[in-house]
Amino acid sequence: MVKKKTTIIKASKDARPIGKRSNVSRWSKKAQRKHRSKLEIANAKICAFMKGKNVVLVIPNPNTNEKNKPFIRINAEDVWSRNKYIMKLNTQISYK
Repeated sequence: MVKKKTTIIKASKDARPIGKRSNVSRWSKKAQRKHRSKLEIANAKICAFMKGKNVVLVIPNPNTNEKNKPFIRINAEDVWSRNKYIMKLNTQISYK
């Protein structure tokens, strides 16, 4: 039997799925996430919560006797509410 030729696949005809290899290095993505301000972190958590994702908040432990756990993680659904308050535009308010 004859050995088949090996073919060289060009980058434009690559069969790999899109997004498999990132064009941004891992260390730069980590650094960008690490150096966010507290306002940016809170905004990202609120946006994720409003989209219905599972958000976890880190708060100081209310039980001061547990010295090995200074902070605890709680689910944001226990603290925040997803109810949206919409003001009605068709109601008239009369002041007497």
